[in-house]
Amino acid sequence: MNFFAHAYLAARENQDPRFVLGSMIPDFVGMIGARLRVVNDPVIAAGIAHHHEVDAAFHGAPLFLRLMGEAQDYLEARGLATGSSMAVGHVGVELVLDGWLATHGHRHDTFRGALNTTGAAALEWLSREHAPRWSVLRDRLADGTLPHAYLDAEFVASRLELILCSRPRLALRSGDASTVAAWATEARDQIHAHASALLREVLARLHASRSAAHTHR
Repeated sequence: MNFFAHAYLAARENQDPRFVLGSMIPDFVGMIGARLRVVNDPVIAAGIAHHHEVDAAFHGAPLFLRLMGEAQDYLEARGLATGSSMAVGHVGVELVLDGWLATHGHRHDTFRGALNTTGAAALEWLSREHAPRWSVLRDRLADGTLPHAYLDAEFVASRLELILCSRPRLALRSGDASTVAAWATEARDQIHAHASALLREVLARLHASRSAAHTHR
């Protein structure tokens, strides 16, 4: 699940901007190649824990696994390598889901408020160079371009190409981006049609996991 969906689900549970920010932090850390030394805010820390809970529920959700598998089959049948097909199937479904969220629940004011919360000062980065990277990312994301751009299949393909380029076993080869764009075009309506059901499935799995953990205390 990408950070926009994490923010959406987090805000349903706790609208504190620090909690919403925390729900996205694990993705942001990866995006800027950084590491946190410590988080000096319990609400942000709770948001980070929420992120990991939701990821566990999402990645095991039968509907997500089905959509991911269908994407992989489509891409492999059209010549993409297995690693690239798996990666695009996973991340691509998440990005197309973000496109649906752009017009079905994403609140840019909530998202921007989380990015700009003063609670972000509680983040202590492992390296001095990480803080400027975080500032650049925060400014870029606050401009409102995303997640609406994920409604465009060509943009989805370009983002996937960028995301995977540093991973030799997953990177797209020359010409693959057009195949990925064709998949995003064809899969968009199906993913959007199942988006509400997928989020309900994730929430049900999240609540079941919490209930099981409470029972075993």
